[in-house]
Amino acid sequence: MAVVCAMLAGLLPAIYAALKFDDHLGHCKQLAAEFKNLQDRFRQAALVSSFKPFDNFETEFKKIRERLETARSHSYAAPEWCFSTTNPRPHAPAPAIRRDPDAHELSCE
Repeated sequence: MAVVCAMLAGLLPAIYAALKFDDHLGHCKQLAAEFKNLQDRFRQAALVSSFKPFDNFETEFKKIRERLETARSHSYAAPEWCFSTTNPRPHAPAPAIRRDPDAHELSCE
């Protein structure tokens, strides 16, 4: 048992250094914050800006969408198999989303 632990203690730091996990950690933090901020911006656009005249809404939405595309251009797209093995997709169609004009939230049917 001690031999296995000693081998892992010597091997794991070498693998960690070779993969250079720390090199992009700051950039990952920055992108995570940007995606969270964009989530809030899109929610605000849906709940507030969508009631403005369409030209104003479209202008705001395009700015947010451009920021999203910029953030996506720097992010890594995981292969499809990562999603299929961890969270299998249901075979049923997605629920229809409707907007109740009197409500301030979206509802699924």
